[in-house]
Amino acid sequence: SGFAVANIIAAFTGLVGMSMVVPGLKQLASRVMPAPGEGPSEADRKGGSWVTNLTALTEEAPGDAPTVVKGFCSDKRDPGYWSTSRMLLEAGLCLVMNEAEMEAAGRRKGGVMTAAAAMGMVLVDRLRAAGYTFKVTEVNGKPVEASAAKSKSEVAQPQSASMAA
Repeated sequence: SGFAVANIIAAFTGLVGMSMVVPGLKQLASRVMPAPGEGPSEADRKGGSWVTNLTALTEEAPGDAPTVVKGFCSDKRDPGYWSTSRMLLEAGLCLVMNEAEMEAAGRRKGGVMTAAAAMGMVLVDRLRAAGYTFKVTEVNGKPVEASAAKSKSEVAQPQSASMAA
């Protein structure tokens, strides 16, 4: 069940944390964990890329069938080093430099939110400008043509869709 998996992950995370501070575990962990400075080569980092396929369902009234939307996001750079840090950088810059655009787009305000809920299409546009790809490929099993969409925002993120990986 999900509860059991969550407990296993929590226990493993605790063990990894303890291995960094408990002397006996630290020595054992140093034999199997990468040393500081180890990681992929520069060639591997420059040659890396990633693609994430997404499926989203719209939230509908009880009894109404949801709309199924499929798409992907990708980047032609290494996911572990370059791409992740660039996403964080663009999110931070979006919060600082794009306040007016987020307000105009109806940005949600509140406590803890995902980047999508907090910055929405303003962040997607920043990420696209930085070289990331976001594309909806089909709605209810039918292919989506980018030229048929009214705007790039419509193609990138259908209204009222919540993403589920």
